[in-house]
Amino acid sequence: MGRQINFYMSEEIDNKFFEFLKEEKFRFLFHDYENNSLVRLYETKYSDFNQKYLYFLYKPEYGEYFIKEGPIVRIDQITSPVIEFIRTSIVHDEKIIRRGGIWIETKHYDSSGELVEKKAELVKDYNRLVRWIKKNVPFRGVPKGDYIVKEYANDEIMELVKQGYRLF
Repeated sequence: MGRQINFYMSEEIDNKFFEFLKEEKFRFLFHDYENNSLVRLYETKYSDFNQKYLYFLYKPEYGEYFIKEGPIVRIDQITSPVIEFIRTSIVHDEKIIRRGGIWIETKHYDSSGELVEKKAELVKDYNRLVRWIKKNVPFRGVPKGDYIVKEYANDEIMELVKQGYRLF
């Protein structure tokens, strides 16, 4: 019931994607585990957009999002109208690149066992993001250990791979 696309974006392409997200009027939500809180970023700068966090893309017109019960404050990403977003992370001193991705749950079962579909606007926006990624990040063979696998990875990432960086 979910959809996902993974990618390896250089900082330049990642910055362009971030600007596209802002143009599309997404709000950014993330879990601040140190303070056990949900943080809403409205006037966000690229430098505020830390690679270590799991972000959620959200628009008020999607409807209400839900917080999971428990000792840790976090969004219920299965029932909430959000798009999960992880940025590509490049760790230069370790020469590793961790892939980013976006993920959405399009349907879920409610407490009475009924299948609930999420709003069409949310799914349309997710598909718009996927089109942007496919247009700006080539789908190609990349080395993963002893294998070549198909991934979305732009030229700057492939150049780092040639320099000995490993993809995760």
